[in-house]
Amino acid sequence: MRACFMSGLCMVFLSGAGLQAIGAGYYVSTTGSNSNAGTPAAPFLTIAYAYSKALAGDTILVQPGNYTEYAAGWGLHLNKSGTASAPITLKSVQRGGAIIDASGATYAQRGYGVYLDGSHNVMDGFKINTSPGAGLRVDGTGNKITNNEICKGGLDTGNGQNGSGIFEGTSGLQNTYAQNYIHDNGRNNYDHGLYLCGDNTTMLNNIVVRNTGAGIQVAGYKGVENIHIYNNTVAYNGSRGIVLWAAQEDGGTTIDSAQIYNNIFAFNGTDGIDGCGPAGTSNVVSNNIVYGNSNGKVNWLACGALGSGGFSVTLTDTITHNPLFVSATDYHLQSGSPGIGAGLTLLSVTMDFDGNARSAVTGYDIGAYQMPKATAALPPISGIKSFRCNTTANVINYVLPKPCFVSIKYYDLLGRTVCSFVNNFQAAGNYSIKLPGASLARNVYVREFRAGDFVVKELCPNSRSPSANSAR
Repeated sequence: MRACFMSGLCMVFLSGAGLQAIGAGYYVSTTGSNSNAGTPAAPFLTIAYAYSKALAGDTILVQPGNYTEYAAGWGLHLNKSGTASAPITLKSVQRGGAIIDASGATYAQRGYGVYLDGSHNVMDGFKINTSPGAGLRVDGTGNKITNNEICKGGLDTGNGQNGSGIFEGTSGLQNTYAQNYIHDNGRNNYDHGLYLCGDNTTMLNNIVVRNTGAGIQVAGYKGVENIHIYNNTVAYNGSRGIVLWAAQEDGGTTIDSAQIYNNIFAFNGTDGIDGCGPAGTSNVVSNNIVYGNSNGKVNWLACGALGSGGFSVTLTDTITHNPLFVSATDYHLQSGSPGIGAGLTLLSVTMDFDGNARSAVTGYDIGAYQMPKATAALPPISGIKSFRCNTTANVINYVLPKPCFVSIKYYDLLGRTVCSFVNNFQAAGNYSIKLPGASLARNVYVREFRAGDFVVKELCPNSRSPSANSAR
């Protein structure tokens, strides 16, 4: 679904899957004014002003450009709360186009690129650049940080050891970090890609590379429970790929029930996976690639003895072969990578970094990308003859030049799946699909035909019955 970042229809109607409520919409542009109404024709000038107007369920759409605003001592300060079913959403209209630029500020002036201490906020598609301290700090509940680029932060010498890409404090709870590109942050070994101290955190499909400290540090200052780290690519960082640190010397306790599945930890400066005085129970580390790290693969005693109370971890199915990245800057997998199809099937991980579907049929790949780049783009699918709204034949004809996963789905305008009647792996060949007779309520739908990376989407107004008027 790479086209989602280019297609306005897809952005509006499909990429909102998972949102249960929609409120008002506000628009922001570098050519706008805070005296405007915040409409597409008369946008606001600053994100902060639009955010001050937002209530639960509202969405703020930000046009491309550099946004340098900040609250003194904080950064761009997001301190309001939505609800689990009606979050406050900040979305860059173009992925990476809206840049939160902290260059020129000192740590005393602006501690962070963004400081998020509200709850149930969604931050989607921004670039957070050149923060004097951590690029993003999160101290709230139920926030979703997705599709962002966080880079070149933590460079002010006055920030102490506060130069990570993302820092989640001990009050963080049930936050999600997904499909983010976190790179080139920090000044020293204490500045990490992600520094995670909260409970019930989910981290999936992120690319975490070239940060000066660890790619990921999990720190148990007040104890950490149920952290889920799935399908990330963590490479070329200055020290570890990931470190579990109970922080007992700083009053910490334990790390319990961590799940670390389907990740790549490769070419990091010390260990791929290690512990620093780790303590806790019921931790599981499975189906990861650990390769090419300077000091070795897995070392739970990297900082000496285990922490007080001991450390219980199940380590299974570690792959110790080269993951075969396309290059040192392109982390797609080449054909022949040991990570292809070698991951656990995780119901909570439905797509990869690019938005391509992960499939239990073909197997989950390890790392942030689902398919090797050499075969990620199928040759064009030919012969789609009847895939239009209000067809009378009720047949979809298509040709698959290669075996691939095929799905045909209907979505409502909130991006929720209404129905799905083809959803399986199909061999190369000619297909003629007769549509079933089940009806849909009269409404406006988005219909999606997907074959591998080939996607056709249509807006279908006033559909009455798929059996009578349209493909389903």
